[in-house]
Amino acid sequence: NNAIPGVVAARGSRASWVDMYSIISKSTDMADCVHPDQSGYEKIGTAWYNKIASRLTASPTVPGAPTNVSATPGDARATVSFTPPSNNGGSPITGYAVTSSPATTTKLAAGSPMVFDGLTNGVAYRFTVRAANSVGLGPGATSNSVTPTATPPPPPPSGTTYLSDLTASKTGTGTYQRDRNANDTTPLNAGAQTYQKGLGVNPAVTLTYALNGNFSRFLSDVGIGRTLCGSGGSATFRVFLDSASTAAFDSGTMSGNTAIKKVDIDVTGKSTLKLVYEKTGTSTCNYGAWGDARLTTSSTPPPSPTAPGAPTIGAATAGNGQATVSFTPPAYNGGSTIIDYTVTGVPGGSQTGTSSPITVTGLTNDTSYTFTVTARNSVGTSSPSAASNPVTPTEPPPPGDETFLSDLTATKTGTGTYQRDRNGNNTGLIRLGSVQYAKGLGVNPPVTLTYALGGNYKRFLSDVGIDEICGNAGSARFRVFRDSESTPAFDSGATTGASATKQIDVDVTGTTTLKLVYERTGVVSCDYGAWADARLTK
Repeated sequence: NNAIPGVVAARGSRASWVDMYSIISKSTDMADCVHPDQSGYEKIGTAWYNKIASRLTASPTVPGAPTNVSATPGDARATVSFTPPSNNGGSPITGYAVTSSPATTTKLAAGSPMVFDGLTNGVAYRFTVRAANSVGLGPGATSNSVTPTATPPPPPPSGTTYLSDLTASKTGTGTYQRDRNANDTTPLNAGAQTYQKGLGVNPAVTLTYALNGNFSRFLSDVGIGRTLCGSGGSATFRVFLDSASTAAFDSGTMSGNTAIKKVDIDVTGKSTLKLVYEKTGTSTCNYGAWGDARLTTSSTPPPSPTAPGAPTIGAATAGNGQATVSFTPPAYNGGSTIIDYTVTGVPGGSQTGTSSPITVTGLTNDTSYTFTVTARNSVGTSSPSAASNPVTPTEPPPPGDETFLSDLTATKTGTGTYQRDRNGNNTGLIRLGSVQYAKGLGVNPPVTLTYALGGNYKRFLSDVGIDEICGNAGSARFRVFRDSESTPAFDSGATTGASATKQIDVDVTGTTTLKLVYERTGVVSCDYGAWADARLTK
């Protein structure tokens, strides 16, 4: 019933009717198909068969669907396996298209298995695989549903809890990430080191953890990410326990070039742990890290405390019969909270205080002094710091021959503002504490004012502090630079509205330029400060 006109397969021929039908039925040219009683009939199974086959070859089609498609979940990825289709459509398979659902993203694969990355953890996916040849893509086959999940980190050592696995109470306008940099990249970076666990931070941010007396030590590496910020960055890491106002650890100012510093603090019996990360300069890149930040509950007793390390000396500034010395606390407190610091002068004079800066009084005017600083904890006293810059206390000049900076023209840099003879928000006269000033510069950070002195003056004097309009709020510092000096001739240290007014008396003999720098050191929104009665004398 399916006979094709002009073609008959004789009984007993070497090519069956089915063979011939499958060949001839695909042909559009029947010229070589003849009645079997003509000459050449016996060649159907040999030469004639081959001739027809060459004339009647079928055009290729797309391949069939792959089989046994399955998916295995990973961390933000899945591995898709499959078996090639049994029918390649008459043309070799050149590859496979694998499409995810949801997201409808297609990736190409040479074969099985293939890794489909860029997925979102916690979302269920299926994958459709289609084979391709020179004609095109064939039909698809779909996998089982899988849900990628994050690969859990290796378990911590026995008795160790990572802070990134705990819940923190965050304050400050900065940001932080768990086990990632604060800009949400990996790996977590501090200095030249990378970490799988830790806290990525961007200032200003304070993280507070409830310890409830359950831990014995807090350990961490700290630093600014060199991979992220290069040699840039200017910030400090500090650790506070319970309600203590003195830091149990203070890194001092760090940059991307600073080697990582190690924190090892006894937290036995402590209720709260507070990690503070703050900017200390104007750098725009300050991505830092508490690398491997962790708490331990080891039954092994902590190492015995030792005397603290030496503080880092800052600048000394001379006054009338006195000098003010700034410094940075030691990187290691010896495992015991620092009680106080002592500034010692050469050839004489000393003063003890609980924080920087410390003013040494009772000095002899017109005598040159240098200063060192030591730190003391419950075990003992540290070795002294390096010596400060030399300074010479002098008696202030008599009234007259004074020029107020508010009567001169300044070159201003920075995004902050300043006012002449008004407070920083231009609402009234300057007030520091209960004292009102008719002359001075009201400032709002960050702002730098540069004055051309031309070597015409001998001394620069001023009172500095946070204006009374901020109450006890504010967190900023005042610094004075002469000419191209990189070390300030005066540094107030961090100052708040509750801080006492500080007096500046800087020798500017022969100085060409005077630069006044006012910078924020915290996250308080009210930082209106003042260079009160800022003046030059001849």
